[in-house]
Amino acid sequence: LTGYLTLPSRRGSEPAPVVVRFSNGLWVRALAGFQAETRALAEMGVAVLEVNHRGIPGRGLEYWQAARGRPDEVAAEDVIAALDEHAKRGAIDPKRVAVIGWQFGGYLALRTLQLRPERFACGVVAEAPTDLDTWLNSSKRWTNPETRFRQATEEWFFGGDKEQLKKHSPLFHPGPIGRPALLMGDFARQTSMPTRFDEMRRKMLADADPIEHNAAGELLSLNVETGNYLAYESIRAFLDKHLGSKPR
Repeated sequence: LTGYLTLPSRRGSEPAPVVVRFSNGLWVRALAGFQAETRALAEMGVAVLEVNHRGIPGRGLEYWQAARGRPDEVAAEDVIAALDEHAKRGAIDPKRVAVIGWQFGGYLALRTLQLRPERFACGVVAEAPTDLDTWLNSSKRWTNPETRFRQATEEWFFGGDKEQLKKHSPLFHPGPIGRPALLMGDFARQTSMPTRFDEMRRKMLADADPIEHNAAGELLSLNVETGNYLAYESIRAFLDKHLGSKPR
């Protein structure tokens, strides 16, 4: 495994809480150099772990294909392996771990929280698909060759079978998450990412999950991709509450 661990600039003597940040897109890997989102999280007093888990591009065909049909499970396995290794070195606090992601990264964050809730304290999920079948079919209206090739590749990568897609969709997970989750999106308008967050939120409330929402009892309607200040203020308050991540 490869990846990056960014430590907070202001640290105490104890190991730092850590946020696992998944890459935003399906065809995106963790990148070296300055990353605005990573820096913003580190300034909140947390270490930021970015893992090039199996299924990401840029590591060869075999590495990418290793996640076919179960990208969520493979990502969770690799992230936990990376957490365990860094915990042995004393760099992070393994008992204070959150997951965060936008779009497809948000999907992986939510699924990791569902698959291994005992390893994580909370999660932040923004503009993420919760139903893979709906997501994969939403872009079929585009007909240019490049997009159609990408669609065919995505269908192959996820397996294509509707029951298989349902099995790996957060919306149809059989049990409650059992961990606080901050769902961030804008379902008051049509977005390019069919999140079905309204249904996901109803399911979480019905399952008695500790879902986080704003004072109006709705999803946080924020433009998280353009560095919306309120979005990051909400994330900061959420992490401080569940990780104790105030900068020292």
